[in-house]
Amino acid sequence: MALGPAAKVALWFSLLLLSAYIVPYGFLSDVPSMAGSFLYWSLFALAIILFILRLMSSWRD
Repeated sequence: MALGPAAKVALWFSLLLLSAYIVPYGFLSDVPSMAGSFLYWSLFALAIILFILRLMSSWRD
């Protein structure tokens, strides 16, 4: 089953959105240090920026 371009974008967006809730409240909830959270949110922000740049690079009139 091949996914179209819009389905791929929706899938990646959904995965990033789910990770924004699952990782900090699930996996990092037992970490007492803020270093794990800071590292996660820094990498999450970088992933979102790269995702948006990728979308904008393929955007044509």
